[in-house]
Amino acid sequence: MPAQKKKSKKDSSKNMFITAFAALFLGALAVITYLSMQNRDLTSMRNALSEPAETLQEGVSQEMFTFGEKTLVVHDTPPVTVTIYTSAACTDCEAEIAALSTKVNNAVPTAQTSVASITPEEARNLGVAFVPAVVFDQAVTATSFYKNGADFFSATEDGLSFQIDTGALGHTPKAFMYGPAGTEGFTTTETSATQTKELHAFLSTDCDQCKTMYDVLSLIATRNKNVNIIYHFADTREESEHTATAALACAAQNNKELTYRNQLFARQAAWKAVDDKNAAFTNYALGQGLDKAAFTQCLGSEVTQTMITAQNNLFTTFGVNAVPTLFIEGVSAPLVGVQTVAQIEAALQ
Repeated sequence: MPAQKKKSKKDSSKNMFITAFAALFLGALAVITYLSMQNRDLTSMRNALSEPAETLQEGVSQEMFTFGEKTLVVHDTPPVTVTIYTSAACTDCEAEIAALSTKVNNAVPTAQTSVASITPEEARNLGVAFVPAVVFDQAVTATSFYKNGADFFSATEDGLSFQIDTGALGHTPKAFMYGPAGTEGFTTTETSATQTKELHAFLSTDCDQCKTMYDVLSLIATRNKNVNIIYHFADTREESEHTATAALACAAQNNKELTYRNQLFARQAAWKAVDDKNAAFTNYALGQGLDKAAFTQCLGSEVTQTMITAQNNLFTTFGVNAVPTLFIEGVSAPLVGVQTVAQIEAALQ
């Protein structure tokens, strides 16, 4: 069964994002020649130039001038340094890198794009889990490209740059530099001496296939005591607007995530069928012995949002563009889509 793709909130944003790419690409084709202003005195050049033409791309270019047989475009955004990372493990990445470079340069005309090879250690330090990966410096935050698609960016480990979700550009990881072993979900997990492998499940709360996968993983946990299963949820993968992911984060803050998560998936069909889903989540919290006022306040708290953002970023870091997706420690590529008990146990060997 194929994996369930992003829908609704993020899917509509993704469609708008891709449409914007197409518009930017067509706009770029309209420019006859682009001459860089670097190392030139812009003030003196403007004195010799004709009157400015209309803006080519809203939020991207401010003015267009003619200078002899050249067409010069003055952009309202600063130069943006972009690095496309690859590695020795990415043996067939050339075409992918070329396509990514073209899309980036069309979307951000001031991009200064380069390609760099990265080692697994360097990748882990930076927070780049797969290649090819596209990383922008902080200047990207001043561009309309970033402002229109902020949900598709996550800060790297050093906090000085931003990695884009290449799935939003129509690309999937070619090779993984490392897996999510050691990363946490909403709850800090204690690994027992008998648990020698980690399995990381990337799910969404309202995905039908994720419910199926959750039931399978419950059997895996029962049958394989050596496996520590860590769950990751992103509100950007939810099919509609509701607070299920926030509710899980609040349950985790009260040491109730496991029981709350079990209830959330056991009753998924019921709460998906009602209009006021958030009321159902509050009722589940009351059933877990949580205070209604405190729980309601928790849903919108800064602590909860920080927890959710951290999980959203993990989805970007590990190139998760479909749910469910499983990462098994020691297995080089993730398992995407619903897996059977037999398939997972074979991968665990």
